[in-house]
Amino acid sequence: MKELLIRNKTFFKYLLSYLLLLILPLAVMSYLIFKNIVVEMERQIVTANMQMLAQVRNTLDKKLASLDKIAVEISLNPQLTPYQVSQSSYSQYQTYLELKKYANSDGFIYQLFLCMNKDPVIYSSTGNYSMDGFLTQSFTFARPVQDQLAQTLQSPGSRWVTPAPNVMINGLHASKNFILFAYPLPPDKNYVYGTALFFVAESEIKAMIFDILADYGGTTVILNQQGELIASSREIDEDDLASIRNLSVMQPEHTGNTANLIYDNKAYIANIVHSGFNDWSYLTLVPKEKYLQEVLSIKRSVYEGIAIVVVAGILAAFSFLLLNYVPIRKLRNILEGNQASPSYGYKDDVSFIRHAIQNVAQSNQELVDRIGQHKQYVRSHLLLMLLRGHIVDENEWRFLLKESDLHFTLPYFLVVIIAADTSKKALMDVPDSEMKWTRPGKMDIYRVEGFDDRKVVYILNIVSDTGHIPFIESGIAEIKAYMEAQSGLKLSAGVGNVYDSWNDISKSMVEASSALDYRLLRGGGQIIHYAKIADSTPSNWQPYEKLHMMSISIESGNVQQMEYMLTEVTEQLSQQNIPLYMARYYCFEIINTLMKVVRDLNIRWEHLPGGMPDLTKLAQFETVEQLKTNVYEIGINICHYTSKRIGSADRDLVEEIKEHIASNFRDQNFNFSDMAEAIGMSSPYLSRSFRDKTGLTMMDYLTELRMKEVCDQLANSDKLIKDVIHDAGYFDIASFNKKFKKLYGTSPSNYRTLRRTIRNES
Repeated sequence: MKELLIRNKTFFKYLLSYLLLLILPLAVMSYLIFKNIVVEMERQIVTANMQMLAQVRNTLDKKLASLDKIAVEISLNPQLTPYQVSQSSYSQYQTYLELKKYANSDGFIYQLFLCMNKDPVIYSSTGNYSMDGFLTQSFTFARPVQDQLAQTLQSPGSRWVTPAPNVMINGLHASKNFILFAYPLPPDKNYVYGTALFFVAESEIKAMIFDILADYGGTTVILNQQGELIASSREIDEDDLASIRNLSVMQPEHTGNTANLIYDNKAYIANIVHSGFNDWSYLTLVPKEKYLQEVLSIKRSVYEGIAIVVVAGILAAFSFLLLNYVPIRKLRNILEGNQASPSYGYKDDVSFIRHAIQNVAQSNQELVDRIGQHKQYVRSHLLLMLLRGHIVDENEWRFLLKESDLHFTLPYFLVVIIAADTSKKALMDVPDSEMKWTRPGKMDIYRVEGFDDRKVVYILNIVSDTGHIPFIESGIAEIKAYMEAQSGLKLSAGVGNVYDSWNDISKSMVEASSALDYRLLRGGGQIIHYAKIADSTPSNWQPYEKLHMMSISIESGNVQQMEYMLTEVTEQLSQQNIPLYMARYYCFEIINTLMKVVRDLNIRWEHLPGGMPDLTKLAQFETVEQLKTNVYEIGINICHYTSKRIGSADRDLVEEIKEHIASNFRDQNFNFSDMAEAIGMSSPYLSRSFRDKTGLTMMDYLTELRMKEVCDQLANSDKLIKDVIHDAGYFDIASFNKKFKKLYGTSPSNYRTLRRTIRNES
C-alpha cells in the first residue's frame, strides 16, 4: 500500500486539484442560486398575490363607495321624498323610474329597494311590493336575515350589511346568494324617514377574488368588521369559517401583512389586507407547499442538475487526468524497462523521470556535441529574428549569439536589401560567399535566408557610422554587381540607416525596404539610401494638366504629342520628392487617362489595330520607366485607332449633336446625359468636341434654338405666352422671363406687341 501511494503521489495530487477546481465553482453557484434566485422568486410570488389581494380591496371599496353616493343622491332627490312617492299612482310610477335609473347606473347592483316609515309599500327598481309579500312571497330569506330585514324596514336605524345565502326569488327552487346593504335616509342624520336597500349578488364579488389563488387551491375570504363572512372563493362550512376567523386574529411573526402560520401542525401562508373605507378584512390562506410548489420544483431541478454536473465533472476530470497522465506513466515504464537505468526506489513518477533525465544528461555528452552540429541552422534563425526585431531578453540573446559564433565585433550595423526589378526568378538560389566581400576589422557581412525568394538581405557590421565611407559603398556595389552577373538580371539595392546596437537592426531593415520601394521614382538598377530619401524636401507637384493634354492627344490620334506628354509626365514624376503612396496614385492616374479615353470614345478593345491588348501589364511595374513602356504600347494602338476617326467623323459628330438637340429641344425633360448615351459617347467628350468645332457650348446652342422658337411663336401665333414658353421646352416661367429680358432687353409680352406693331405698319 505504501509503495502504491508513493508511486502515484503525483497522480493523486492532480486528481485532487481537478476535483477542487470542479467543486468550488459548483459550491459558489449553488449558494448564488439559493441565496438570490430562489429567495427572489418566493418574494415575487408573495408580492404578486398581495398586490392582487389589494387590487380586489380597492375595487370593492370603489363599488361600496358608489352605493354610499347613490344613497345620498336618493335622499336629495325631490321625486323620492315620503310625501312625493305617496301622492298618486303616477308618482309611484315616477319613483319606479328614478330607482331603475339608479340601479342601472352600476352593474354591481342586482336590485334597489326604497322603504318609507309607516308606508306599507316597498318601492323597487323592478316594481312595488307589499311588506308581507316582499318578505314571504317575492323573496324568501333564512330566518335570522328575515327578522333583521323586517325590523329594519319597519323602524329604520343605522346602516348595516349582512350576507343572505340561499335567497329564493318568487318561490322558485333555484336560490341565489346575496349581500344586503341597508342605508338610512338621509344618511348620517338624526331624523330618518326611510331605508335604501341594495341587493348585490355574491357572484359579483366572488368573480373579483376567484383568480387570486386559483393555481394553488387556496382560499380567499372577505370578512366584515364583526368577522362575518361577506364572500369567499369557495364554499366554506362553519368549522372552516371558525378556523379562518381564528387564523385572522392570530399574531404570527411576519413582515408587513404576510404571515407564516402553523395550524393543526400544517404550515400556511396567509396574506391579509384591511380596508380603510369600511374596516373589512381580505385574507388569503393556502398550504405553504402548494403556494411555493413552483419554487420547490425549481429547487429540485437545481439539485438534480448539480448532482448530474458533479457526477459528469468527476468522470470528465478522471478521464482527462488519465489521458494527460498516460504519457508520464509510459515514460516511466520505458525508463524502468531500460536495463541501463539505475533504480531510484519508490519515488513518484515525476521525481523518477527527473532523476532519469539528469542521469542521461550527465552521462551522454555526445548529445551536446550533436546539438553543436546544428549551429549553422541556429545562426540563420537568429539573424532572421534580429531582422524582425524579436528580441526579449538581451542577456539571453548575447548568450545565443555567442554560442552561434555571431560575435558582432564591430560597433555599427546596417541592412542592405537587393531585389530584381521585373523578374520572378529566385535570387536566393544565386550562390555567394560573405567572406568574399568581408574587410577584416572594417566590415563583416552576414547573409540572411528565409525572406522573399526575389530578395537577398545582408546585415553589415561596420567600423564607422558614416554611410558614405568608400569601402562600404564599394562593398555594396560589389555585392550588387556579383548578383547581377550570376542572375543575369537588373538589380536594385535599398540601404537602411546605420545604428550602434544590434537591437536596432530591425529598424534598419524597415528603412532598407522603404528605400528599395523608392525605385519606383528613382528607377531600377540603383543603390538607394534611405537617408537621402528622408532628408529631401517634399514637392507639391501635380500632373493633372499634362495628363489632360495627353488625353486630348490620344483622342486626336497624335502619337508624337502623346509620347511627348507621357515622357514629360513620367520624367517629372521620377524627379519629384513625394510620398510613395502619392507616387503610386499618380502612376494609376496615368493608367486611368488611357481608360477614360476608351470610355469616352466608346472604343471596343478588340477593334484596336493590335487586337485585344494585355491589360494586366499596365499594373505590373516596379519603376516609372516600366510604367511608361507599358502605357506607351497600349496608347499608340489607341492613337492609331482614333486617328482614323478624325476629320469627317468629327463633322458628322457635330451634325449628329445638332440634329439630336433640334429634334428634342421642345422636351422639358431633355438633358445632355441622355443624349450622350443615345450617341454612344460620354457627355464631357461631346461637350468638348462641340465647343472645339463650333465655338459654342451645347447649352448655348440649345438656348439659341429654344429662344428662336419662342420668338417665332410670339410673333406669328395667338397662343398664351405661358403655353409658348412650355412648348419651347421651358417649365420655369419666372426664370425664362429673366433670361429673355437679358437677351432681348424686354419682356415676352412687350416683344409680341412690338413685333405685331411692326408687322401691321408694314
